Amino acid sequence: MVEDRSGGRSARDWLDPDFSELSAGAPDALARFARQNGWEYYAYSNEVALPGLVFHEADGRDRFMGGAADIVRIPGRLLTEVGNSAYISQPAGHQVGRMWGYIALQIDTPVAPFVLQSRRTALHRPLPSLPILPTGLKPSIVGDGDRAFELYTYVASVPGAHALLTDRIRSLLDDGGVGFALESMPGWLFVYSPEKLSTLDASTWRRVLQLIDELRAQAATVASANPGAGFSAALPMRSNAWAVDRRHALWVYGLVAAGMVVAGLLGWLFSLR
Repeated sequence: MVEDRSGGRSARDWLDPDFSELSAGAPDALARFARQNGWEYYAYSNEVALPGLVFHEADGRDRFMGGAADIVRIPGRLLTEVGNSAYISQPAGHQVGRMWGYIALQIDTPVAPFVLQSRRTALHRPLPSLPILPTGLKPSIVGDGDRAFELYTYVASVPGAHALLTDRIRSLLDDGGVGFALESMPGWLFVYSPEKLSTLDASTWRRVLQLIDELRAQAATVASANPGAGFSAALPMRSNAWAVDRRHALWVYGLVAAGMVVAGLLGWLFSLR
């Protein structure tokens, strides 16, 4: 249960917050929105102590120039945080900024370890995939059509993952627009999006808050149905940076190749003089 720090608002009112500050147009509208609803707001942090896959390299090292902005925390016994994570990637030796919106949910119930990625994400912008994926695991497909997901987990953990992934949760992860990704690891659930999730858009916040509520409720339901289950180990991870950065890298390589062709032509023309 979320603590009430909002001057009289019910602890469940975070599911239906007051959005008036978002539309007021003030420069600090997001901070005002958070404070208005009894939440905490941090404009920026370059020390993101979260274990999720967008915050670290596959070997556990911090990402180059990593940080998070517009961090909103909903007070409670377990951490509930929404923010926008950013870092610098270096495809083909060139630095490129990358951003992932995220929801971080600390949990105290055992859930199966998995990574779930909407296939729609692969069609969105220049971010075809998550920057890290589980190693040695072939994904299975959850759902079908445009709203199918790729599920990475151990064979023995597939039933546990499916138990968490209700139709309602899958519909919130992919509402027909940008598809979200979901990571489950010991003690944590993370939702990732190639779009900002801590934003001035009220509809995005409604989707985020509904996901938080559904994920927490279903995690508790799954745990109560399996009272003897313990926390499973996190999945081993591998870098997927080439898949994420390939378009930029290919563009860079194309420019270099084009420059070499032009230089070669100029050299040939001058040799004829």
